[in-house]
Amino acid sequence: MKQFRKKLVSDKLKLTELVDKNLLKLKRKSHGGEIYKDEINKSGLLDFSTNINHLLELEPYMNSIMKSLTRISRYPDSDSMQLKKSLVEYFQNILTPNNLIIGGGSIDLINIFVSTFVQEKDKIVVCQPTFSEYEWAIKKRGGVVINEYRLPERNFQLNFQSLKKQLAKKPKCVFICNPNNPNGYLDNIEAMEDLICYAKERKIMVFLDEAFIEFAGEENSLITKVKQYENLFVIRSFTKFFGIPGLRIGFGGGNPKLINFLKKVQTLWPVNNVAQELAEELLNSKDFIKNSVRYFKEECKFVSEELAKIKGLKIYPTSTNYLLINTENTSLSSKYITNQMLKQNILVRDCSNYNGLDDYYIRVAIKSRDLNCKLIRTFNSVCN
Repeated sequence: MKQFRKKLVSDKLKLTELVDKNLLKLKRKSHGGEIYKDEINKSGLLDFSTNINHLLELEPYMNSIMKSLTRISRYPDSDSMQLKKSLVEYFQNILTPNNLIIGGGSIDLINIFVSTFVQEKDKIVVCQPTFSEYEWAIKKRGGVVINEYRLPERNFQLNFQSLKKQLAKKPKCVFICNPNNPNGYLDNIEAMEDLICYAKERKIMVFLDEAFIEFAGEENSLITKVKQYENLFVIRSFTKFFGIPGLRIGFGGGNPKLINFLKKVQTLWPVNNVAQELAEELLNSKDFIKNSVRYFKEECKFVSEELAKIKGLKIYPTSTNYLLINTENTSLSSKYITNQMLKQNILVRDCSNYNGLDDYYIRVAIKSRDLNCKLIRTFNSVCN
């Protein structure tokens, strides 16, 4: 008996033998906005790495926020029904509450979808370069990622014919971001709908991320098409356009049967009271929405034209609030430029860790005119 106890004590617990084997080799990629790292001086830092709408002013919403704070001793509505009703109105009653699911930001919705549809060794097409969380979620489940690359010579627009060839091989799902991150290109919605129809005929699920669609204009969204295509799931976010990343809230649209399956995977009470109620108010902020669309369209054009004047920089077309920049003709890597700009208290997004991009890509968000001019001047000094 003593020998048995001694053996138990001596045997070390090996977590690597107990955890899901799909997690052992996974390494999460960094994102923009990592301002909490010790090596970053936060004093006076100008963060151009996160593509968040900076125009939101919270003051008009403070009364609503304070009222919702008085309800933090209560559980939130697990189905977010009031917010769903506001979304139905926002989409002009084309959708119903049964077409909608509310989640804790787009990453929550990505993981819910992947947990519902992706199993070990399932083949999943991902249109790269794009948001790395798709690939992360798929590999966590043991899925096999099939890369379909957007090419720089095509301004990173989707090659729909090439993508159809991938779908002809019958993968289980395809992940598409439109407008795409990190380049901001808005793919043709007629071609996108044709692709969704092509996928439906082959019983392939389409995951369409429209986190930045409000910048491009609501007329470019396909979320209302979920009533027509049961293989389509569209996600939207309150993080980017509505500027509340700290509250973690987003929503998805799909066929009611699809939504019911997703809700079986979702945790109970996924979104807090404050986030739900502020999101409702933001949907009704017509002037904020209209002014934001107009501002970023004009300011993106200005910043793009000014940066293009700097020798060696190539700026890609965008329909969002951010720009993708190629620095190869400056002979300066994205890492070098990022570090040099950080010394001047400007944080930009080094995109060298994106699948499908090399060491010469940087993404910058659009801010106020004064700050944008400072960004342009700093780029000019670093590159020359």
